[in-house]
Amino acid sequence: MISFLIPFFYFLIYGSATLAAAIPIVYSSSKEIQLLSIIIAPVSFSITFILVAGLLSQIGKKAIFPGSFERSLKDKIYGPRRLYGACWTALFYFSPLYFVCLSLPPLKKLVFRLFGYTGPVDFTIYPDTWVRDLPCLLFEEGAYIANKSTLGTNMCLTDGNILVDRIKIGKKAMVGHIAMIGPGVKLRDNVEIGLGCTIGIRSTYKKGSKVQPCAVINHGAVIGENCIIGTNSYLGLKVQILDNIHVPAGSNIPAGTTIESQEQADSLHAKETESLINHKINVLNMLTAKAEAARTG
Repeated sequence: MISFLIPFFYFLIYGSATLAAAIPIVYSSSKEIQLLSIIIAPVSFSITFILVAGLLSQIGKKAIFPGSFERSLKDKIYGPRRLYGACWTALFYFSPLYFVCLSLPPLKKLVFRLFGYTGPVDFTIYPDTWVRDLPCLLFEEGAYIANKSTLGTNMCLTDGNILVDRIKIGKKAMVGHIAMIGPGVKLRDNVEIGLGCTIGIRSTYKKGSKVQPCAVINHGAVIGENCIIGTNSYLGLKVQILDNIHVPAGSNIPAGTTIESQEQADSLHAKETESLINHKINVLNMLTAKAEAARTG
């Protein structure tokens, strides 16, 4: 049934919008009215497209909630999710129309409310920012989500299931260019996620913390207030960083570690740096020995 309804929904969305634009033109009683109908046709098409897509999405909206579900159209949760997704992506991938929606505050509010978003609408987002499952999103006032970033409220798993969880972006928090945010992530107020970062499932970033560019943070991490995670750092599974600690750039923090002081963070970084230097020296010595053996042999 769902496999039939998905293309039927697309037909209704595009067909209704096309008819809304075309009928006044075809059945105009005079050339003046026909000309006026041609001028307003793009508006008629756009508004009808948005309304039909949004209203049809109500059929699947109740299935948009956290959990793990079988990725099958026969599943009572995943099937309606696909109907909701079909309606949302019809608009999302219609880039010119979606761009207009985001550019006009009343239209932006209408679109997000139709698709189940319930939070404040005073946030910045771009047409190429990947979002879905709007009932699972919360943007506080002044939040900024950069272009080409991903807010992954759902994640397909290799066991055939899909994981769905909420994402919260706090007041004046920022998600940088091409950053990837996993399901269940919470960014508190004034948090900054730098460009190219990867943020794991159900991790939490407390007020004022900053993750600098290209850092990778594994699932379940907790980053304290006003912390700084340096560029190109890696934090393992369920790492905890207490408040006001600066993790140096290039750090590699093992899974399960709790960093309670700046001295501990610096010590871990120093040991990692020393280990890398020793490894480089050993490799260089090995290559030198091989070159010497080849020369004398």
